[in-house]
Amino acid sequence: MEQSINHITLKSIAWIRVEPHVTSFGWKGLPTDTHFSISHRPQDDFLNLHFTRNIKGVAIEHKPKIEIARINKDEACNALLAFIQVLLHASIERLRLQRFPGHTCHSGRHFYFPLAEFEKHKNNYRIKLGIINAFHKASKRKGKRKLAISADIFPDLENLASNPAFQDYWIGQLRKLPRRIRHKEFRSAFLVSKEFTGCILMGRAGIFRLREAPINDMLDAFFAPGLIGQLRQYIQTSIQVVGNSVSYDQTKEYNKPFYLSLVLPP
Repeated sequence: MEQSINHITLKSIAWIRVEPHVTSFGWKGLPTDTHFSISHRPQDDFLNLHFTRNIKGVAIEHKPKIEIARINKDEACNALLAFIQVLLHASIERLRLQRFPGHTCHSGRHFYFPLAEFEKHKNNYRIKLGIINAFHKASKRKGKRKLAISADIFPDLENLASNPAFQDYWIGQLRKLPRRIRHKEFRSAFLVSKEFTGCILMGRAGIFRLREAPINDMLDAFFAPGLIGQLRQYIQTSIQVVGNSVSYDQTKEYNKPFYLSLVLPP
């Protein structure tokens, strides 16, 4: 029976490995043989984030390691759900477009393409097939459970997006944005305008776009003031100390994790 993939590497950029008791990850720029891990052992009532260095021939309990933070599992789930709600609220803003009557021939006219229509079009299959082929070309399975993806996948995806047939299809499906949107439920679309070009949500309540959320401000709203800055500094220290150590004895004095507790924003 074929085993499922649990280790994915994006060549020269990042990697992640998922196990029942721990999820480990790393990225380009970290010291040699080091990685972050989130421990989620079933028998523990908490999650913990730690930074470790693998030293060949050194037992796991003696490897350089610093635990950075831990949080109760139930509280972590509540924090995640609350954070997602705040993130969605902070990431969506009303898009105020200058509107013109339908018969006015003006350079500021807005066009849109309903993304739901793309699923129904015959070219949808061809584009999905192109993405799948690009993925197969750039990926290679190593061992039973590891998948390596080459960064060469990006040029192939860019070539697919710039394909004249693909672009002609998009252009041919553009519609004039109505002055009044009559459907109550929100629908996703791609807007093309001199004022804004990108993905939108449109409904009777208005037109909305995604924006870059102030992540640092949002994290400060959930945890004690200044904690995120302290955590960031502690992580940087942990990377430096663990990266220059060859045993746990050299890192244990720095092993003073933050115990996180959720503070619901007002």
